[in-house]
Amino acid sequence: MLAVLNLNLKYKPDWTLVSLFLLVLISRIPFLFCGYGAEEDSWGTPLAIWQTLHSGIYEPSRLPGHPVPEFLYLLLPYASPFWWNLLAAIACAFASVAFYKIINKLDLQAAYLSALALAFVPVIFISSTYTIDYCFTLAFVLWSFYFLIESSFLWAALFLGLAIGSRITSGIFLLPFLSWILTINRDKTEIKSTVNLVMLSLIIGTICYLPLLQSYGYRFFQYYDQFPYPSWEKVLFKATFGVWGVIGLLGILSACISQTLFIGFSKLEIQTKKNKVMVGLAILITLLYTFSYLRLPQKSGYWIPAIPFIILALNVGLLEMLYKFVLLCLMVSSFIFGLGLTDANRGSKHSNWAKVYKIRDQELFFDPATGPLYSDFTKRHNKESFCKEVATTLDQPEYATSIIICGWWYNELMVYALNNNPKLVPHLRFYLTESELVSLSEKGVSLYFLPEQDKYNDLYTQISLTNHYALAWENLTQHER
Repeated sequence: MLAVLNLNLKYKPDWTLVSLFLLVLISRIPFLFCGYGAEEDSWGTPLAIWQTLHSGIYEPSRLPGHPVPEFLYLLLPYASPFWWNLLAAIACAFASVAFYKIINKLDLQAAYLSALALAFVPVIFISSTYTIDYCFTLAFVLWSFYFLIESSFLWAALFLGLAIGSRITSGIFLLPFLSWILTINRDKTEIKSTVNLVMLSLIIGTICYLPLLQSYGYRFFQYYDQFPYPSWEKVLFKATFGVWGVIGLLGILSACISQTLFIGFSKLEIQTKKNKVMVGLAILITLLYTFSYLRLPQKSGYWIPAIPFIILALNVGLLEMLYKFVLLCLMVSSFIFGLGLTDANRGSKHSNWAKVYKIRDQELFFDPATGPLYSDFTKRHNKESFCKEVATTLDQPEYATSIIICGWWYNELMVYALNNNPKLVPHLRFYLTESELVSLSEKGVSLYFLPEQDKYNDLYTQISLTNHYALAWENLTQHER
């Protein structure tokens, strides 16, 4: 009996890790109740899950698929959005714990504060409050790297395989992880373990995608987007302010510039071999993600797996005072100095302190009193209100034979219709081809398009006559009001 008691006493919980996990998780809870998120892809996930249950065949939310998180969502298909969003928040909390353990293992500074700062980077905070794969991928990548530096290659391969199964671009990490092993340990045992790491992670990743391979063949391995390649301003914005926020980005730049000008990076010279390799690893990962991002630069969230490695490089290279200054900036960056669209339907609210200006055809605001988190949260509310308004109007008798071109509103409207008024489903279309437009018009169907979707319907279907067959829904509803 005493032996059993002594054994149990050896496994006391690490309250530092518990507090970190709970702090990250609790900070997300107020933001988990408003639908499935501001991203159209986050609303595509429940549609795919429900279709999978209905047909019995795995339906991805979007190609090339995200089977691991989508399998987890299958465990609670009809739960409220809160519970779906909570899974992403839990994944983010586990990612923070892994990051804390990595920093301690590398004997770097400010492990607890660094792990908190990671969770509060704007793009990570926002992504951990809605139904999408980013934080699952982040958690699996960080746990894989932790076991890699622990030389537990079996566990490292398992988690990297799950990361690939969450987002296929996570295969990028094979190259930097191999570089780490071959640089730190060069004996034959480690080289053999490296081969095992690659093979096992690829096998696990492949197993995750077998249902897609069966349904689509090798066609599943593709990236597509209905939008044109964005302007360089948007590409740059999403990779900088969209990731770090205004305060976070300025904090990183000012710390690096200050140390370069006045002190230099002599701190690197006294670092351990592992930590010097860590900087090179971060540079390699950043270059790989830059290449990947520029192929399809539509979302700031694409950068999420690279963020902790950039923070690790800053931890190694910056003086303690400057590094802690950066962490402080990252922690507050989600809450102040927000940038966003003013659009009433899909934009964000802002305070009276905001400055509004126009770039090309879009009206933007800069608000020192509210940050990216508030902007995203109010955007979710605005989009939800607009979709309810569209659904309510469409339910009126005079629109009984109407069809709406929804575009990026399609997923959210479909979820709303399926949950509240399934008879609206036949009235909703993603986009319509020229032949469909002609056929429906000849049948006397009233066609409408939601804001901006005439332009994107033309781009998606490679025509230039959506306006000829369909009316602007927004103008119609404004006139009726």
